[in-house]
Amino acid sequence: MMIQTPPPQLTHARRLIIASNRGPIEYQLLHDKSLKARRGSGGMVTALIDVSNSMEVTWVAMAMSEGDRQAVQQAKQSGGLLQSPLRNRKMQLRYVVIPKSAYRKYYEKVSNEILWFLQHYLYDPFQGFPAHKLQDCWDNGYYVANRALADAVNTEIERENTMPVVMLQDYHLYLVPAMIRQRHPTIIMQQFIHIPWPDVRCWHFLPSNIVQAIYKGLVGNDIIGFQTERDARNFLEGAKTLLEGAVVDFEEGAVCGRAIARRRGPIPSPSRWLKSVVWSIVRQGNGPLSAYNPICVSIRLCVLTDLSQRRIFCVVSRLTIFCLRSIPNCTAR
Repeated sequence: MMIQTPPPQLTHARRLIIASNRGPIEYQLLHDKSLKARRGSGGMVTALIDVSNSMEVTWVAMAMSEGDRQAVQQAKQSGGLLQSPLRNRKMQLRYVVIPKSAYRKYYEKVSNEILWFLQHYLYDPFQGFPAHKLQDCWDNGYYVANRALADAVNTEIERENTMPVVMLQDYHLYLVPAMIRQRHPTIIMQQFIHIPWPDVRCWHFLPSNIVQAIYKGLVGNDIIGFQTERDARNFLEGAKTLLEGAVVDFEEGAVCGRAIARRRGPIPSPSRWLKSVVWSIVRQGNGPLSAYNPICVSIRLCVLTDLSQRRIFCVVSRLTIFCLRSIPNCTAR
């Protein structure tokens, strides 16, 4: 008797919520008190912003500058949402404001002076913070920021009836997934860590309650993406050693039956990479399209979720090749 395996459970995500420390738009406060918006810098923005070409995206981020804070004040008249100034983008912004002192403790102290250095094997415990100061920065900075971001994501999840996919970014948001999961237990959520995940011994430099909170927060995800296989293995080893009551399956890469640690490599820009591949094919000297003088490639992506394998991936929903000469018997440009 042949047992047929049911097909993967694929769900087309109609909404995507991205959350990160830095948003895709930076607001600059000019001398005349007006605001000037410009696209944010960094590879993460470049990699993820193309998704907003073809689906509804809300980007939740911290208000980092005084201009960002002024933009949030203006957005209160429209439910707290800012419309992206970028053309042809189905994207809205929800920026989160916390007290400046809390932001400094969260961003400058915990995120950059502790987590970044520790995860790059550069943290010197003898040069580090006194225990009471570290705990203060954690409680009144890192936790406060993560709680505010989680509340903002929850607001976005509940703003419409359709179920979104939530994509969290990097080491600034380690507590956010568990906070979201508590309110929305069935939400599809993934987080990518853009820096190394160190050997378990490095985490012993930090107080145990902080390490426990980091691991408990991260296993609220369905998928955790790392840059290398070694990083993913280090995370699993750390969960087994440091997370009380954790059940770790090294073969499946799973912690507590939920969080799947995957190696995904440094995050690329999917549409740009695909464009380069297609362009190299259509411009080949003996290729089928070369005679029609191709001049431009346009790619539209959409996001699919594979619930059975806990994967989130992009697929091409439309590929357009523009040529100077018309192609016979071709119904599309």
